[in-house]
Amino acid sequence: MNVIVIGSGINGLVSAAELALKGHAVTVLERLDRPGGAVRTEALTLPGFRHDVAAMNLSMFAGSGFHKTHAATLATHGLEFVPVNRPFASVFPGGDYFGVSMDLQETLATIPDPDDQAAWKAGLEAFPGKAGALVSLLSARMTKGA
Repeated sequence: MNVIVIGSGINGLVSAAELALKGHAVTVLERLDRPGGAVRTEALTLPGFRHDVAAMNLSMFAGSGFHKTHAATLATHGLEFVPVNRPFASVFPGGDYFGVSMDLQETLATIPDPDDQAAWKAGLEAFPGKAGALVSLLSARMTKGA
């Protein structure tokens, strides 16, 4: 079977790889001049600084069944994950920002409202108990509808 995959974002590339591994002829079409969709690195700000575009997608890929199955092969082709201490930030007009750090106190220092700080801490405490449902949902196999 010949398959055309529209888009070379992480989902398109994983789909194409899975289909190719099952023996299908696959063509991937991308409108941009580079693959990767939201999972790519670009120089977006100052010279010498490179940024992941939508890095949360990369985190989900790193924890995916596809990566678990194919990690060794991907590594031989150059895939590596670089851990960071400050993975996310949002900058607002006027220079304010919210920055997520691996250090809780550093993160809380970017949240001016004490109630919002408490909500952030409560969300962190609740996350481990709820993460299983999220992982199950994101890693569930798609099936044909009835």
